[in-house]
Amino acid sequence: MGQISRALALEQTGDYRSAVKSLMSVLDDIEASSEWESVCGWIAGCFDKAGQTAEAGFWYEAAGQLALADGSSPVQRKVSEALHFVQRASDCYSRCGRDGEMATARTRAIGVVLERACPPV
Repeated sequence: MGQISRALALEQTGDYRSAVKSLMSVLDDIEASSEWESVCGWIAGCFDKAGQTAEAGFWYEAAGQLALADGSSPVQRKVSEALHFVQRASDCYSRCGRDGEMATARTRAIGVVLERACPPV
């Protein structure tokens, strides 16, 4: 996958927006949900580094949803990964100020549900 290498190189040079574009084209080429989850998390990280916290939060949430949908992972692992992404989303939204208040409240509530459903060991 040339686009993955390209995205990594772009990210390393600090060209996060171009890295995001490259990663989004990768989404069309992959089929496994675990790969989608990883790419969505990576896209979120690039948006976060570029200072686009609302977009980062959206993509972290998407990665969390994909983690829960992964049929090949044990429940504990799915919930743990989803919780990680949801907490990252919440952090991003909280940095959006007033515009992110609703999203922050939503992701915090989801985080509490996930923690209660499958407490960390």
